[in-house]
Amino acid sequence: MKELLTFNNAIDALSYHSYCPFCAEQLLLFCGSKDYDISRSSNFLHLRSDDSKVDINLYTNKFNLELIRTMPYAELDEGFGYSKISRKSSPWDNTGYMVIGIIKECLSCCSYSHILMFHFDLTERCLKSATLNSEWMSIEKSPDVFEINNNYVTDITQYTHHNNNGDSKKYDFPIILINLINPEETLERLHKLIIFT
Repeated sequence: MKELLTFNNAIDALSYHSYCPFCAEQLLLFCGSKDYDISRSSNFLHLRSDDSKVDINLYTNKFNLELIRTMPYAELDEGFGYSKISRKSSPWDNTGYMVIGIIKECLSCCSYSHILMFHFDLTERCLKSATLNSEWMSIEKSPDVFEINNNYVTDITQYTHHNNNGDSKKYDFPIILINLINPEETLERLHKLIIFT
């Protein structure tokens, strides 16, 4: 198993291929969890959910947490009104570790994306590491479409050929590095490998 590409801080991770290798448009950020909205400012990555606001310093890896009080749950105490008010809990308001997937994707040509895994230490309130989890690209050679999905955690490259009849053929290989400067070269290497399978 190859060692995962690991980044020293959040800014290095987010700087990994910021532009699409196919159309040169800037990749957009999405959170892998539907519970969070994500945005970025000059020094921070912001994650927002119904119960929390998390601001991660891109250079120091420390994060600030603000818990949001939504409608509190209250119990009625006879004669005294509300006696217990509790807020919704947040997974960030704990100890231990949490992993969040950050997706960078081209919405212009829809031909490239990658996923970064951010590993948080909730006790120390910091990002412990960020790794490249996977990369995906799609190459259209009319009338066919070829997809290459590298999963760096499992060390598998999944190659899928979709033809114009709607049929698909899938092949799994040990990891094949993607040439993002010349994506067609990666496709040619895979076609040569298929001849021997």
